[in-house]
Amino acid sequence: MWIFYWVFAAIIVFIAFFGYQVFSHWQDSTDGLLGEMQRMNIDLERLATTDGLTGLLNRRAADRHLDAECRRARRSGHASSLVLLDIDHFKQVNDKYGHPGGDAALRMLAACIRSVMREVDVGARCGGEEFLIVLPETGREGAFVFAERLRERVAGCEINHDNRLFRCHVSLGVAVSDRHEASYEQWVRRADEAL
Repeated sequence: MWIFYWVFAAIIVFIAFFGYQVFSHWQDSTDGLLGEMQRMNIDLERLATTDGLTGLLNRRAADRHLDAECRRARRSGHASSLVLLDIDHFKQVNDKYGHPGGDAALRMLAACIRSVMREVDVGARCGGEEFLIVLPETGREGAFVFAERLRERVAGCEINHDNRLFRCHVSLGVAVSDRHEASYEQWVRRADEAL
C-alpha cells in the first residue's frame, strides 16, 4: 500500500514540476508578446501623429495640441503664442527643382524649426508648405523674437539637391492667445491673417 502512496506522490511531483515548466514558458511568452504589443502601439501612435516627411507633428496631432494649449492659456491667463509660416513661392521651387527638391526644402525647414524651438514648444506641418509652432507661456515680444530668429535661420540655410544649391524664404504670422477666444480655430485664423 505504501508503494501506491510513493508512486502517487511521485506522479504529483512530476505533474507539478511539468506544470510549473509549462506555466513559466507560457508566462515568458505572454510577457514577450505584451512587450512587443506595447512597442507596436507606441510605433502606431508615433505614425498616427507624425508627418512622415519632416518628423514634426501632423495636422491632427497639432489640432489636439492647439486645443489643449488654448484651453490652458485661457484657464491660467498666461499668454501663449502661435507662429504660422509657409515657404514663399513654393510652387516655383517644385517647378524648378521637382518634387524631390521641394521635399528637401520641407525637410530643411523642419530642421530649422527644431533648431530654434525650446523643449516646451511644439512644431507641426499643417500640410503642403505650411507649418505652425506653438510657443507656450510666450507673449507677443517673445514670439516676434522667435519668428525673426527662425526667419534668419531659414534664410541662411542652403539646400543641396542634385548638386544644385538654392535657398528658401518664409513668411510668418504671429498671434498671441486671447482669453476670450471660443476655440483654437480663431487663434489659428488670427495667425493666418497676420501671415
